[in-house]
Amino acid sequence: MTGPVVNALLSIAVETTGVGAAMLVGMVTPLNALLAGVLPLPLMVMIPFIALGNTLFAGIFGALRVRNYWLGVGVAAVSKFGLLFATVTWLVARPISVALAGGAKPLALPTSIVNMMQWPQLATALAGGVLAYAAMAAYRRLQK
Repeated sequence: MTGPVVNALLSIAVETTGVGAAMLVGMVTPLNALLAGVLPLPLMVMIPFIALGNTLFAGIFGALRVRNYWLGVGVAAVSKFGLLFATVTWLVARPISVALAGGAKPLALPTSIVNMMQWPQLATALAGGVLAYAAMAAYRRLQK
């Protein structure tokens, strides 16, 4: 549920406050999710990449939505998914080493975390675009 809501928030932020503010929101949300306990601790290594994926989503959506809302959502979703998929695949192939108990230990990502950062990211980004569209349509109706 968190993924679609975050992506909807990014889309709505682009529509209401602009791309720059939406990118800032995208950078802050993964850290906030960690601090709030929504982001599992093993995903901490992914925070910079999730932030980058969020800013990529906001930037691409902002650039393309003026031409066609759904084109913006689609390309932004595929781009964010591609970045996170490639990143988690790379981190599995080349784990980051952390210094623990006097020696460097590879930080292996659990399979469940790897799976969470792959195909579900495409679905949650697309669902967020649909949710934002519905929310903005309802908001516009209320403004009349």
